[in-house]
Amino acid sequence: MYEILYQGVDTLDVAFKGALPQNILDELEATKIEAEKMHSDKQGYGVTLGSDKLKLFVKASGKHGGFRYVFIDDPTGAIFAVKADTNPDNWNFFVSARALGLLCKTYEGMKAHMENVLTSLGAQIKAAHINRIDYAIDIATTNFELDMRNFVARSSPKIRPYFSTEQDLDEHGDKVSNSEDHHIGSVMRGGRFESVTIGKMPRRQVIVYDKLKAAKDLRTPYWFDVWGIDPTDPGRQVWRIEIRGGKKALEKITTKAQSRSYETIEASLPKFLSETLEGIRFVTDKDTVSNISRSTVHPIWL
Repeated sequence: MYEILYQGVDTLDVAFKGALPQNILDELEATKIEAEKMHSDKQGYGVTLGSDKLKLFVKASGKHGGFRYVFIDDPTGAIFAVKADTNPDNWNFFVSARALGLLCKTYEGMKAHMENVLTSLGAQIKAAHINRIDYAIDIATTNFELDMRNFVARSSPKIRPYFSTEQDLDEHGDKVSNSEDHHIGSVMRGGRFESVTIGKMPRRQVIVYDKLKAAKDLRTPYWFDVWGIDPTDPGRQVWRIEIRGGKKALEKITTKAQSRSYETIEASLPKFLSETLEGIRFVTDKDTVSNISRSTVHPIWL
C-alpha cells in the first residue's frame, strides 16, 4: 500500500529586480557591523526596519554573487539576500523560502510575503524570476526498500556515494559548505539506503529519502501533524520523492521570448515534473530485463 500524505512546493528561490533606499541600506550596514562584532551569525542581530516596523535578524556574513546583506524575518518567513545597490534596474534581491515557511504560508502566501517584506522596507520591485523550485511528495508505506541500483536514467551516470549540501545558505540563512555533485549519489547507513540523489543542480534533480527519519533527526515534529501519523508507530514509513528544478533546468522549459516569471514557470511546472519522473525512474526488475526501457516501474513511482 502506498498513500500520498502530503505534496507541495518545498523550496522557492526568487530573484527580484529592484532596490532599497539608501537609508535602509545604511541601517543594514550598521546592523551587519554589530552582528560581526557579536559573532551572531547563527541567530543574526536584531533590528526593526521599515514602515511596518519589521523585526529582522541580520547575519554577519553575506551571500555569493555580490549580496552584502542577508537577513531573515521569522521561522515561517524567508531568507533575504540584498546587494548594496540603489539602482532599481538591477537584480538586487535573492529571496529563498524553505519548507516550514511554505508549509505555513502556502506557495501563494509565500510569494506575497516575499514582496510585502521588500516593499515594507521601501523597495521598488520591477520584476521577479524563479531561480529554483522544488516539489515534494511524501508517501506512506510499510515495507519499502530504497536501492540506488534500481534507478534508471536516460544517461549513463557514474555512481558514487556522497553527502549532498547543494544550498549555500541553510534554512536559517547561515552558510553551508557545498559538496561535489555527482549524477547519482547515495547516503547509506547501517546497511540501508536512506537517500538517493539523481541529477545535478542547478539543473534538474530528483532525491528520494527517508523523510520520517529525517523529521526525527532534524527535530521537525510538525511533519507528523501534517501527515496525521503517530511518530512512534514502528511499522510506518514515510518516503519523500522530491523533484528539483534549478535555474538551468527552468531556462530550458521557457522560450527566448519568455522569462522565468511566476506565470511562465507555473504553467510549465506540471509538464516539467512529469517529464522528469519519466526520464528518471525507479523500477523493480532492472537486472532481469535485456532492455531497461521495458523495466517495470515500481508502485511508489507510479
